[in-house]
Amino acid sequence: MKQRYNILFFADFVKFFLINKRIWNGFRSVSFIVLVWTCAVHGVFEDMESSRILSVGGAAVAWNVGVESILVNPAGIFNPEMRQVQISYSKPFNIAELHRGWLAARFTQNHWSWAGGIHVTSAKGYQEHVLTLATAHAVSEGLYLGMSLRRAGLRISNYGVAGAWMVDMGILFKIIPQLWYGACLVNATESGISNNERAPCHFQTGLRFESEKHLLFTFDLYKDVRFPVDIRCGLFYAPTKSVGFSVGVGTEPLRMCGGISVALRRGRFDYACSRHSDLGLTHVYTTSFM
Repeated sequence: MKQRYNILFFADFVKFFLINKRIWNGFRSVSFIVLVWTCAVHGVFEDMESSRILSVGGAAVAWNVGVESILVNPAGIFNPEMRQVQISYSKPFNIAELHRGWLAARFTQNHWSWAGGIHVTSAKGYQEHVLTLATAHAVSEGLYLGMSLRRAGLRISNYGVAGAWMVDMGILFKIIPQLWYGACLVNATESGISNNERAPCHFQTGLRFESEKHLLFTFDLYKDVRFPVDIRCGLFYAPTKSVGFSVGVGTEPLRMCGGISVALRRGRFDYACSRHSDLGLTHVYTTSFM
C-alpha cells in the first residue's frame, strides 16, 4: 500500500509541482531528490531502458538478452560471438515532460565481455544520469560471473548536484541445457546521496526455460529492501528467426507488458509497452546494431 501511495504521489508531483514555476524552486528540488532516491518509482524506472526486458515484465535476470543485461544482471552481458551497440528511448507513463534515453555498447575478447552504458532521465529543471561499466567472465561453459560499477547523479536547477557510486554483482549458470538460473545483487555497497537517503538496493533471482518450439519462459523474484516481493513472469515466442513476440506481468506494482522484436540484417528493432496499474502506459523503442 505504501508503494502505491508513493507512485501516485510521484505522478502528481511531476505533473503539477516539477513543471509549475510558481512552486518554490528549493522545495520542489529537495522533494524530488528524496522522492526519486527513496520511493518505489526508481525501481519502476529500471526496466525502461530496454524494450525486451520491459516486455517480459522485467523477468530477465536469467536471460542474457544482450548488452541490456547490464541493467538486470551484469553476468548476462557475456556473448562470445557478437559486438553490440544499442540506443533506446522512452516516455515514462506518457508524461509529456519526462524523457528517458539509453546508449550502450558491448564487446567480447576470449572469455571476457565488457560493456558500458549511460541512461538519462530529464524533465524541465531536472536531470538524472547513470553511467555504468560492467564486465562478465565465462568461468566455464554455462557459468558466467559479472560485476558492474555505476555512477548515479542528479542535477536540479537552482539547487545543485548530488551523486553516488554503486556496485552490482551477478551470476548466470546452466542447470540443464534448457534451464538457466540467474541472480543479481544491486547496490551491494548500500550507497546513497546521504546517510538518510539511500539509493535503491535489491536482490533479483530467477529461472529461464527454453523449449525446442522457439518458446522461452522466465520467472523472477525481485525484492527491494523496502518493499514487498515483486513476482515477475515473462514469455517470449519467436515463430521465425526474424520476428518475436513477448508478454509479461509484474505484481508490485501491478503491471501488464508486451512487445515485438524484428531482426534486421545487421541489427534489431524492439518495441515494448507496459501498463502500470496507477500511472498508465509507457512505450519504449530500442534499436540494436550488431
